[in-house]
Amino acid sequence: MSMRNKFVLLPVILLATVGCSYNNGMNSSFSNSIWKSISEGDVSAIEEFGEGGGNLRLQKPISKESLLQYAFKCKQKESFKKLLEINAAVDVFDKNGLAIVHNASGAPDSWWLSQLVKGDIDVNLKSKGGGSALGTPLHFAIINERLDCLEILLKSGADPDLPSDSIGQTPLREASFNANGDQVVCLLDHKASPTAKHDTADFLDSLSRRSYSDIEGEPKPDRMIQKLAEMGYGEEYFKDSGWGNRPYSDRLKVE
Repeated sequence: MSMRNKFVLLPVILLATVGCSYNNGMNSSFSNSIWKSISEGDVSAIEEFGEGGGNLRLQKPISKESLLQYAFKCKQKESFKKLLEINAAVDVFDKNGLAIVHNASGAPDSWWLSQLVKGDIDVNLKSKGGGSALGTPLHFAIINERLDCLEILLKSGADPDLPSDSIGQTPLREASFNANGDQVVCLLDHKASPTAKHDTADFLDSLSRRSYSDIEGEPKPDRMIQKLAEMGYGEEYFKDSGWGNRPYSDRLKVE
């Protein structure tokens, strides 16, 4: 082939490259395009990305956010819904070791999580981060005090006894250290076991060390104590409790 023919072929090859589909998300112009479409809520472009064979596991270069995580960050609900419709990956981890289910479980708005659990998602998925960024979705709902998200996860099949954080605490024990009585009652309502062990300690062992509050933030452990009593955990579990220096029989009375 002559040098002249080589120069003639070059633009043809480039044209063919530009004219192909999303090329599994690897073509930089199309990759950049989908992020812009997500941030602007352009659902038609997102649908075209899916139909054109776009890479549904695509991640941002530095943050490693997934498509769904980026829509979540941009607070673009329509983009989020469309991405779920085209089966964007839900099990992609960002640079902090979080998947979208972890972000959504700790979010102030439970809408994101409510959309995720409609599809095929692992509500027991453990994150790959470190410290407080390591845990199950229940862990993120508990530490962010998202009672609504806790309810959604439990109703969607989250295991209430699966160790939920970086040191292997059960959700109940973690909620007890968060001093949140409503979280504890919610977990008990969904069959969490008060005697599920973390190392040699369980949830009941931590009761004497904490004061609990209801959703309004007032010290009021009675609802939780009443719930435990209904489940058959009697006074022997609270003999040495220093809760307000009140007798156990008094604490059982709901005010």
